[in-house]
Amino acid sequence: VKGRVRVSEEEIKNEFMTKKNQRQVDYVLVSAEKVKKLVNVPEKDIDELLKTEPGVNSVKTYYEQHKFEFAKAPAKAKAKKDSKDKKPTPPEYYSFAEVKRKAAASLLRERKSDQVSKIAKDLATEVFEKAKKSKNEVKSIAKAKGLEMKTSDKFSEGQGFLPGVGEATEVVNDAFKGVSLPKLYDVRGSWLVVSNLQAFHPNMAELVKERDAIAQ
Repeated sequence: VKGRVRVSEEEIKNEFMTKKNQRQVDYVLVSAEKVKKLVNVPEKDIDELLKTEPGVNSVKTYYEQHKFEFAKAPAKAKAKKDSKDKKPTPPEYYSFAEVKRKAAASLLRERKSDQVSKIAKDLATEVFEKAKKSKNEVKSIAKAKGLEMKTSDKFSEGQGFLPGVGEATEVVNDAFKGVSLPKLYDVRGSWLVVSNLQAFHPNMAELVKERDAIAQ
């Protein structure tokens, strides 16, 4: 529509209708990253990994590539009268020696991708099954499992991604079809339980206000 010399009233109306016809969903996201910590790593497996030079080197590589996992909590700075020129304090990290066993455990969990995927799916399925019995209890159900129910930002039809989640074409399309909820979705290896849907329909009174902006 934009960039044309002449824009018809029908095109303006259609763009307005598409833009303002929106949906919003409540969801619980169960990601592999979230459940990775639930995978049990025996101490003997960590010992086995760290007793060889190749094993130690692989853990060092993991440590360097995932250093954010080993950042120290920032110290509380004392308030200063003049903080205009104060530069942000760079993060501090625990040394490899301090966290090598923790890094080794994380690496071993990452290698158990099949197990992580199964735990994620099982956990999401459990939330979904309970949500089918009581959608109003999803928030407490999720919290009991160490998860969180969130409400997405509003989204439009055809945009293909769900705010806060990312690419989720099926979820977005279903929101405009009015499918029965709750529903469980496989979203790029993570699992999404969508429990509630809210529709926001165009207010034609606003078309007059936005007409010129759309026509440009």
